[in-house]
Amino acid sequence: MELMIEVREAQSPDGKATRPMNQPFGSESSPVPARPHPAELSCSAGAFQAFISYRVGWAMIQASDDRRAGGQRRNEPGPKNSMSKKLSIPQSGRIGTVVNAITRYGQVERQFVPPRNPQATDQQAVRGNFGRVSARWRVLTPEQRAAWRTSPADSYTMGRMGRKVALNGYNYFVRINSARLDIGLNQFDVPPEVPIFKQNPVEELLISNNGGIITLKLRVPALPAEHTIVQAAAPCSPGISRAQHFPCLGFLPAPTDGWSDITALYVDWYGVPPAGQAVWIRTRQHINGWNDLPKQISAIVPAP
Repeated sequence: MELMIEVREAQSPDGKATRPMNQPFGSESSPVPARPHPAELSCSAGAFQAFISYRVGWAMIQASDDRRAGGQRRNEPGPKNSMSKKLSIPQSGRIGTVVNAITRYGQVERQFVPPRNPQATDQQAVRGNFGRVSARWRVLTPEQRAAWRTSPADSYTMGRMGRKVALNGYNYFVRINSARLDIGLNQFDVPPEVPIFKQNPVEELLISNNGGIITLKLRVPALPAEHTIVQAAAPCSPGISRAQHFPCLGFLPAPTDGWSDITALYVDWYGVPPAGQAVWIRTRQHINGWNDLPKQISAIVPAP
């Protein structure tokens, strides 16, 4: 690795030196230095050049090697991803290799890491649904597209900064029909009426264990909406107070005597939950492409 440092005397635009090199800083007789030129930064062909302007003049540092900035070789793995909390105005988004995000812990800053793309079956299905919705928008009649453009006058979405953002006609169309395709329903060519949700009637999760046979039932004293979605998290420790990652298991089965049996939905996705583990369930009503707020309940699998 080669290292070359060259120090030049700062000059004013007319070519005259602004301060002798042997004059100490803070001297009352030292003139005000001229405004430095913008810093230049380039990184190519294994060379890293940086120009740093300061009162002493210009310092040029050139490192020629197959290393990245920071002394790391190109064929070595990148640095570990780190995250730090900071005091700052609300920021969200990526600038270069730095990502700002607003989390439940406050404003944080982390290094950018390319997202994983496992191309799982569910992931590909969602992408396919989005493509089908976009293709359907292009074949609508001008009257149908005009109806979608005028419908979302009172429809908003929450932006990254927590602000309400009005939806245009296309985004409203995608929002409604993507939500329907994700649960296996047909698309709308004209905008539906905005529904008014009643209270979610699901009240309780009951788990029984009769000789190792696990049964999961939801207490439903009143009929919910026509399409009520059941979501569930993987079995976890009962000490956890908040579960995450609730994939959709399917629609809520019709209740019998006030109880809806969701054993088959849960076991098909996660298998039989072991005794002593906690089971978290979410239910939400779906009407015309709209979902109400999820209702979350949990229970612990008892011993036989």
